[in-house]
Amino acid sequence: MAAPSTRVEDVNQNKFRFLPSLPLRCIQVVHPLNHVNSLSHQIHMPIGTMLPVSLSLSKTIWMIHSADTAARNGALHSKRMLTRFGAALIATLAAVSLRLPALAQAPSPSPTASTAPSPSPSPSPTPTPPLILGGSFTIFGVHTNGVNNTGALDTTAGADRAGRSDISELLLNVSAGDARFRVTASAGVYNLLTVGTAINPTSQTAANTLLYSQLPVAAAQYNFNSHFSLAAGKFASLLGQESPFTYQNINVQRGLAWAIEPTISRGVRAIYTNGPWNATVEANDAYYSGRNRAIEWLLGYAPNANTNIQFAGIVPGVNVGPNPTVTVGNKAEYDLMLTQQVGKLQLLPYILWVHSPASAPLGYTRDENATAAVLMGTYTWSSPFSLAFRWESVWNNSSTGDASGNADLVGYGPGSSARSITLTPTYHFVGYGVLRLEYSHVWISSFTPGLGFEIGGTGSNQDRFGFELGVVH
Repeated sequence: MAAPSTRVEDVNQNKFRFLPSLPLRCIQVVHPLNHVNSLSHQIHMPIGTMLPVSLSLSKTIWMIHSADTAARNGALHSKRMLTRFGAALIATLAAVSLRLPALAQAPSPSPTASTAPSPSPSPSPTPTPPLILGGSFTIFGVHTNGVNNTGALDTTAGADRAGRSDISELLLNVSAGDARFRVTASAGVYNLLTVGTAINPTSQTAANTLLYSQLPVAAAQYNFNSHFSLAAGKFASLLGQESPFTYQNINVQRGLAWAIEPTISRGVRAIYTNGPWNATVEANDAYYSGRNRAIEWLLGYAPNANTNIQFAGIVPGVNVGPNPTVTVGNKAEYDLMLTQQVGKLQLLPYILWVHSPASAPLGYTRDENATAAVLMGTYTWSSPFSLAFRWESVWNNSSTGDASGNADLVGYGPGSSARSITLTPTYHFVGYGVLRLEYSHVWISSFTPGLGFEIGGTGSNQDRFGFELGVVH
């Protein structure tokens, strides 16, 4: 979860997403009646084709169920098969684009101008292509000094390896339908690379792809009019300035705050838009639990083309327990986000508050809290070159001796805190090619011995040097 950094508005989150300096002829997949996006989370795709498609809601639900079942049965057979499939995907997308160039109607965005939609209350209707295809195929390599002592699922003791390389993303994005009813999906494999945590193989059991399945995002949406829509399916979270998939983020690795937030949920969304205002309310399964319930919501205000202010939150039940995607499942989270364009500089600061209430059934003896502050951004020198950066600080409000089961909301033990800085220079080439280099440093303090860095978990610093190379269309 990027010529210049291209801002794309995300309907399901009703928030702005940034593709890190991707020189794509992207379109905003907009609400067909009023220029507000109407599709499921994270489907940001360039125009490629317009082929008649008719997909029913029942087929969408069947696809979601089949993908989740496949994930439980195991990973894809081999990296060789993944590589072949990725090459075929990119070749197919390129062929479609060459055969139907007249359909690519959206101009490339200006290197210095924001692509934010006008907050006019009465926009003109925008035709919606019947079929939109996109995809990404990228690989990564990382070297870590100060590996995590825990979290690696492919080593005997759980300590991470210093060197890692794998497919970071192999995705096919599809959006099909008309002005009233539309289905969107992302299918493939992906790695949820995150600073300060162990890196697992892309197809590792109980990690990455097999946490949320080979169909991580899929939803059907019905637009009643120019203001109100309903959607059902699998969505990415409304919280935070970072997304599940690498190609949608300004950095290769996601941040410490992202690791605290929800990632994917299954549920039903109501979406309302009116001029500069937008609101989304979702009833979902609470951190992808499959059995519990939570309310997730977002309120956004875009007073002009360069500014967007959003407040989002998730509130699960008091007795919602942990699951494979989260260690404390009853935590409520509140996120205040700002997106600001200043010439060639894009700023994305946000603050996250986390609260986990006491729960006798879960063994949580007291209320616990955590906070995160993040400053992210991208500066674009020219069409092919940009630099993305992220600074963040996260901390538990508990003490190091706190014995409550929910005392650690950050991940390094009760009373712990962490800071990180990440720099990601990016270069785009040959149309859709992208090369990103990355350096990240993480400091932790007041951590529990064994949960730190280096073998034995007593280190407090971690450095990573890496790259990502691939094609995004």
